[in-house]
Amino acid sequence: MPSVCFMPKFQGNSIGGPQHVISLLSKYLPKYGWEVTDDPQGADIVHGHAVSSFHDIDCYTNHGVYPTNKDTPAWQRRGNRVISQNFKIADEITTVSQWTASRWDWWEGIDPHIIYNFIDLDEWDNIEGHFQTKKPYALWAKIKPYQGLGEAIRLAAQNPNHNFVFTLAPIPVTSNVTVTGILPFDQMKLALKDCSVYLALSSVDNFPLQVLEAMALGKPILAFAMGGIPEAVRHEQDGYIVQNVNEAEIQKGFEYCLKHAERLGNSGRKRIEDWFSVDKIVPQYVKVYEKILSNRKTQKRRPKCSIVITTCNFEEYVKECIDSALAQDHESFEVIVVDDGSTDKTWDIIKSYDRKVKSKRFKRPGGKIHGIVRSRNAGVKMAKGEFVSCLDGDDKITPNFLSELASVLESNKTLGIAYSDFEVFGTSEGVVRTPKFDFERLKRGNYIPCCNLFRKKAWDRIGGCKPVGESWEDYNTWLTMTERGWGAKHVSGALFQYRKKGDEGRDFESQPFVQRLRAVVNAYHPMILPPMVSIVIPCYDLEKYLKEAIDSVFAQTYQNFEIVVINDGSPGDPDKIVNSYWDPRIRMIAQTNKGLSSARNLGIERARGRFILPLDADDRLHPEFLEKAMEVQKARNGKVVVYSDFIAFWDDGSESQEELADYDFQVLLTKAMMPCTILYPKRAWVKVEGYKSALVHGYEDWEFSVSLGEEGIRGVRIPEHLFYYRQREDSMRNKMSDDDKKESRRIIQGLHPKSYKSTTTPPKPAPQTVQADGKVRLKYTGEQEATVSYRGYQVSALMPYVFVSPDRVDELLRVHFERA
Repeated sequence: MPSVCFMPKFQGNSIGGPQHVISLLSKYLPKYGWEVTDDPQGADIVHGHAVSSFHDIDCYTNHGVYPTNKDTPAWQRRGNRVISQNFKIADEITTVSQWTASRWDWWEGIDPHIIYNFIDLDEWDNIEGHFQTKKPYALWAKIKPYQGLGEAIRLAAQNPNHNFVFTLAPIPVTSNVTVTGILPFDQMKLALKDCSVYLALSSVDNFPLQVLEAMALGKPILAFAMGGIPEAVRHEQDGYIVQNVNEAEIQKGFEYCLKHAERLGNSGRKRIEDWFSVDKIVPQYVKVYEKILSNRKTQKRRPKCSIVITTCNFEEYVKECIDSALAQDHESFEVIVVDDGSTDKTWDIIKSYDRKVKSKRFKRPGGKIHGIVRSRNAGVKMAKGEFVSCLDGDDKITPNFLSELASVLESNKTLGIAYSDFEVFGTSEGVVRTPKFDFERLKRGNYIPCCNLFRKKAWDRIGGCKPVGESWEDYNTWLTMTERGWGAKHVSGALFQYRKKGDEGRDFESQPFVQRLRAVVNAYHPMILPPMVSIVIPCYDLEKYLKEAIDSVFAQTYQNFEIVVINDGSPGDPDKIVNSYWDPRIRMIAQTNKGLSSARNLGIERARGRFILPLDADDRLHPEFLEKAMEVQKARNGKVVVYSDFIAFWDDGSESQEELADYDFQVLLTKAMMPCTILYPKRAWVKVEGYKSALVHGYEDWEFSVSLGEEGIRGVRIPEHLFYYRQREDSMRNKMSDDDKKESRRIIQGLHPKSYKSTTTPPKPAPQTVQADGKVRLKYTGEQEATVSYRGYQVSALMPYVFVSPDRVDELLRVHFERA
């Protein structure tokens, strides 16, 4: 009979979900052919539970996760780190709810078995005695003051004719509340048996056993639609699930539970029998144990290590590389060679090794960025070893490479990487001594060699190698593994041999692109390496221009940015355009159509950058916009709004250079003097509470700049044309009627009464002359701030100048134009 040992060993007076599950498994596993032992060394399976640290376990059950935010206490953060380490140690993982799994799987890359908490129905039938208090009563029973207690207290105050029992509560409470303190288990069973409604009003419960116990006793459940509870309690079948947490909705749910108590209770009892009883759950654990034993047998037949060699036109070097791999003194390994469409004799050389190596060939090269990523991922996917090394086809390893590094990974299951010093040979020679692992140092730059030995489980859980470009994929991979909690350890000695080929090779090719590559790597790690600038692009029915806008951002000489595109319920498909970019610096956020202000605010709220740059989906940036704007921010300590002159352009290819005035707050109060595309610190957006949704017709960017000015965040103009402003007859501003403009001005003045109390309109600054060969410059003299069309020329009060051929001058002088 196979055996299982449960860890940790709980004391007899311990309470909670982990002890309960261990107790029931210990009682019923023998019925399914499994012996329970206290000896972890002699057990076939060691099954760990809860927030306990283990050195070596086969199965781990995660019973919950502590919420992580700025207020999370240190002991809960430590608990989450322990749970993360247990995920790495265990061969198989179970969680007690889908919700619990969802807290981890995106980060840890795990695919756990969902095995719910369960109860022994025999313990909940024929309970004798009664709970001594006024009846009927609703029960709120927690051992810690979790969220939901406040809602329960307010519910009691709203229902003075119904009694309530709380195990915890501040004093005083309303007269219909009895506070019992934490009850012994036998008393709690009576309290559950006699209650009218069980109150599961908490947003942090993973999958509480007490809800199952109340359901087993036929009690209706009033719960929030949070945590794992909705996976057990069905809305209006076993209880009432409050979707929107407010007093009215909670009261409605309470009344529903009281009115339909018998039907809900009977349904809840049946659900326990069908889903959460011993005979439904224990066999699921048995299947997990059997899988572990089966996988253990399979792994014994597989090689311990896999060497994955990637090649592309390496006919001169590939034989040396493969021979060095085959010469390993480790007792159990395989060699896999992946060729990325070589056009020389590389593939012929690989095939000459016949069965000594496994091989795969891509018929077409993947290119500089995607080739190595595609090849490595394919090779590691083929690998059967527990540990894997990726080796470029022009490099070599020493005979003891695997044996030295594998012993390190064997010693600690939380280690993801073992790496060594390396020897440089070829056009230059020497030994590079790599430092001991330091995560903070790794964040600043890579020092882990491209060829090391890593745990295949770690590679799989981070999703493999990601495209970065020009040899930086390795760095991103090691940084991702260690950020996710996998350890790394240095081994002294040059076990890897790195070939230098003068001005050839991917490391040499990367040198001109370091800034971009650094920014791309940062984008894969926003929590530890946030971008400096977030470009926020709302999109509604502007898909035909969106790619131009995005491309102009990627063409920036300053590369430390991210792009956040907001699909504002567009009838088109901006997602398709965004998804066509492989670069991790761009992402999409979607919402139902709520307008420009809402879309911008959503994008900025989700933005990770220190600075914000709004960009409309039909506009473009000059390649040097960010570089020069960030120079200004640096010179002004990041406390200003930066804008530039701009070029108005039309779809027919015509352009007009427009010069704006230097910043003057008094002028700003009378008219918009900055375009919407301005660079400002995100904290400024927070301070003025974003763009105002009340400005439904337009001028939201004007109001925003006024708000910033009131807070002392003033503008700085760059006297260069760094922004391209597309002119469209159907643009939002052009559609504004005179009444719309008046209403928007009224709203702006109403939002800023102090600033507008004594405002006088200053004279408009004189524009500077812009030369245009062979054409005459005219000035528009109308009052329209929105762009209008006269005889085919697009103008506005903000952009009053046009250049016309001499034969058109007279006709334009007759309609709101004068010579400039």
